[in-house]
Amino acid sequence: MNATGKSVVNLSLTKENPLNNATPQSLQIDIQQADPNGKAEVANEGFWRINALSGSDYYFNFYTRSDEQYKGNITVSLQSANGAILASYQFKKTSNKSWKKYS
Repeated sequence: MNATGKSVVNLSLTKENPLNNATPQSLQIDIQQADPNGKAEVANEGFWRINALSGSDYYFNFYTRSDEQYKGNITVSLQSANGAILASYQFKKTSNKSWKKYS
């Protein structure tokens, strides 16, 4: 987790309203304070990293749900070991009371 600017974010695991029986826990991201000039990042390094090869296609899927207060977008990026962004995509209007799949 990395928050920049004046953003204040807390992470925790929750068992409230699980996606399904196979995934009884989910990552809860509480944005205590949002900074329009900052950001909040959560990284998933994969299983011993991901061997990304130039010219190959990669697909990313995830599920989210949120309360009615969240009105933002979610940007997903594939980054090199030194943090350089290799590819990114912004999902718009990701506020959903129930679980929704994005890909």
